[in-house]
Amino acid sequence: MIIGLVGPIASGKGTVVEYLVKKYSFIGFSLSLIVHQEAKKRGILSPDRETLQNLGNELRRHFGESVLMKRLIEKIRKDDFDLSKNHYVIEGIRNQDEVMVLKSFPQSIVVGIRAKRELRFQRLINRNKPWDPKTYRKFLKIDRRDLGIGEPFFGQNVKRCLLLADFFLTNNQNKDRFFEKVDKLMANLIKKFSCRT
Repeated sequence: MIIGLVGPIASGKGTVVEYLVKKYSFIGFSLSLIVHQEAKKRGILSPDRETLQNLGNELRRHFGESVLMKRLIEKIRKDDFDLSKNHYVIEGIRNQDEVMVLKSFPQSIVVGIRAKRELRFQRLINRNKPWDPKTYRKFLKIDRRDLGIGEPFFGQNVKRCLLLADFFLTNNQNKDRFFEKVDKLMANLIKKFSCRT
């Protein structure tokens, strides 16, 4: 099984990845890994969120809208990709073509994660990643761009990606309540795909 996670910044995608890895033995990946690797290749050692957004857009403009997903799948295949014995979860999907590449695999599911904007900003401040914006004003600018507002066709568009989701999770409460929702979803997916974790 391959689960793709889509959702706005700080909605809980990384939290789901960590939980699936720990509880269900998934192998976790993020498309931002590809962007961070590209930044490092270019000598950008401490990129902020806007720099990463620009770089992701540049890669999609030059190599196609699905380039990040294709590069990640290529990396996974080199690391013994085997759907018959492993389960994968991929987060950081921000363009609809990336979703479509993921959906081309058998036993793939796209899960949309939603959370209130103010709560997402508070989580972003608490997690304190070096590339995240530190003010609400900057967060709003980055968040709108992430959702696709003012973005070209090859740019980020989490809003369109959410329209392609097969299931949704809302993350407006505490982690325990959120994990209950993840467990319920997993029970349904295990039944649907008749697989073990």
